[in-house]
Amino acid sequence: MVLLPRNHKPITLACLYFLANSPSNYCQTFSLSIALLPQLGISENGAATSAWRDAIRDRHEEDELAQLLAGTKKFSEEETHWAELIKSKVASWRGMIDSLRIPFENVTLPDTVSILPGNRSGSDAFIYSTVTICFDLSQLQQQYGVAASSVNHSRLDRFFAHEFTHVLHKA
Repeated sequence: MVLLPRNHKPITLACLYFLANSPSNYCQTFSLSIALLPQLGISENGAATSAWRDAIRDRHEEDELAQLLAGTKKFSEEETHWAELIKSKVASWRGMIDSLRIPFENVTLPDTVSILPGNRSGSDAFIYSTVTICFDLSQLQQQYGVAASSVNHSRLDRFFAHEFTHVLHKA
């Protein structure tokens, strides 16, 4: 017997019925053996790290890539805010992995997925290889404004969920 509050909605009963009468794999819990590793794609002096260089290499012709990477470009104040927001989201993103994995129950996850923010030559969010989710902070700032905007907190969650499903597709 299930006790429900007096103001329950019919949908609550429908959900409980579905869960109680569904195959066990709908209620399966996955182990959180995956590590999300935040890194920076730009060094303190503003040079692109080797990880960021690798991430954007296939997105540009050789001449264009050389020009983009020739100089240094430190994170702007607003890009730094975006990087801090991304870092603050990693713990909650770990909590999203089980839900995102449901349609991929037979896929073996990599041990580690890197979260790599940079500030040049990317898209707002994209993946590199099969284990790196990249964020171009200059694009995030240009397209979506200040990181502190409440809408950008949920936007980053959606970007992570979208890019993480790409990781799962490639696993």
